[in-house]
Amino acid sequence: MSESSQSPRLRPQNPGEIAQLIPYLMGFAPEESLVVLVTQQGQVAVTARVDMADVRPLGAAEDLLDRIWTRFPDADAYLLAYTADREAGWDLLQRCADHLPLTALSKRLVVDGDTWHLPDGNSGTVDRFGQLAAEATYHGLQRR
Repeated sequence: MSESSQSPRLRPQNPGEIAQLIPYLMGFAPEESLVVLVTQQGQVAVTARVDMADVRPLGAAEDLLDRIWTRFPDADAYLLAYTADREAGWDLLQRCADHLPLTALSKRLVVDGDTWHLPDGNSGTVDRFGQLAAEATYHGLQRR
């Protein structure tokens, strides 16, 4: 396989870069959404997005995760809630983390506008025009 036909290799190093990359993987910036970034052996296997309203009922997010982990049983995950309601985002992310298989490593992140938040209270700015965004654009990934 030639270098030009391979998938781009982007290596996010911190939560801000994960939040910076998601719109390029999705093709748009999610709003009021749950995003599940599934990784296997350090590579993205799938990126799934669903409206938060659709997965708020008990069992809905869990069903989505079951379908993903049936296909990727050895995967790890980044669980992101894109929402202005951080409390609701954290509640949903906790439900998801609690439902994942014990073997799955998960990292949780709430993105509120241009700010990312970690469970430990750390937060930072999502740089829409950062290095990872530039690399994604260079590789032909688009954000609308």
